[in-house]
This record gives sequence, C-alpha cells and structure tokens, in this order.
Amino acid sequence: MKRLIDLFYKIFNIIKFKHLGVSFGKGLRVSGSMNLIVSQNSNIKIGDNFRLVSGNMYNSIGRNIKSCLRADDQSKVIIGDNVGMSNVSIWAKLSINIGNNVKIGADTIVIDSDMHALDYMHRRNYKDDVINAQKKAIIIGDDVFIGTRSIICKGVNIGARTIIGAGSVVICDIPADEIWAGNPAKFIKKLNT
Repeated sequence: MKRLIDLFYKIFNIIKFKHLGVSFGKGLRVSGSMNLIVSQNSNIKIGDNFRLVSGNMYNSIGRNIKSCLRADDQSKVIIGDNVGMSNVSIWAKLSINIGNNVKIGADTIVIDSDMHALDYMHRRNYKDDVINAQKKAIIIGDDVFIGTRSIICKGVNIGARTIIGAGSVVICDIPADEIWAGNPAKFIKKLNT
C-alpha cells in the first residue's frame, strides 16, 4: 500500500508543479503531500535531482509536517541542483536563492520577510500590514547544511559549505566555511576544507 501511495504522490506532485508553472529539472522527487503556492508574476525554478520530503512520517524528525514552497506576488524562489529538504517551509515575498548541493533539515523555515509590519497601526489593517512588512532577499550558498528546526530570516546571506546547527535562528550574514549555531546563531568555529 505504501508503494502505491508513494507512486500517487510522485505523479500528483509533478502534475501540480507543471500546472502551477514551476520550472524544474530532471530527477524531481517529492515524497508525500505538500503545499505549493505560486502567485501572480512570481517564479519558482528548481534544478536537477531535487528531493523534498513532506509529511506522512517519511522523516521521523519532521513527523507529519507538510512541506510548503510559496512565492507571493512578484517574488522568486530559485533552487539549485542536488538539493534535499525535509518538512520545510520556504516562503518568498521578494527572493530566496538556494545554491547547489544544499541540505535543509526537517521543520526548517526560510522566510525573506517579517510577514507583518512593525508599526502596530499598520497591523490593524490587513492591506497596510502586508504592504509595510519589511522584505530582504535571502541567499544560501552551495553545499550549505542547515540543521533541523532552524529559522533563516530575511536579508541573510549564508556562505558556501557553511553548517548551521539544529534549532538555530539566523539573523545575520554568515561567511563561507564556518559552523554557526544558537538563537541568535553565533560563530562556533571555522571548517577545515
């Protein structure tokens, strides 16, 4: 029965990606039911050999959390080749660029906006709230590993080959070849490459 369910989601997710205009390379594999939201004038582009796990206990750490890829109006999500993610939420209001060979652990959130205005008066009105929420692009370099339950906040640039420890909240740029962890994430040590 599990094989039949896996086959259904494999076919269904490819149809969903095509229907919503998502550009993807060869070897796309999405396990489980996921949320995919592509708004007007937005773009999601995915490279070759993309692997996404979503719900259904495919990943014990991610439990039954559904993955979500979302690009709001006039935003873009660009994902490189050989990227793997489990039970994640990737939500762009401006731009999220994920390099090649990146691994993103279960229950991680990557958001390029505060999602709400900082001024309480703007938050009282839905349209004002959305318009005044701050947005800044996110760039995740090649070969980055992001540990489970991390949060990558707006405006962050993570350098190539860097490791982000589980449960980290990344609020500032991180150079290449380093390990960072904590809330907020702090420098732990340089990597020997």
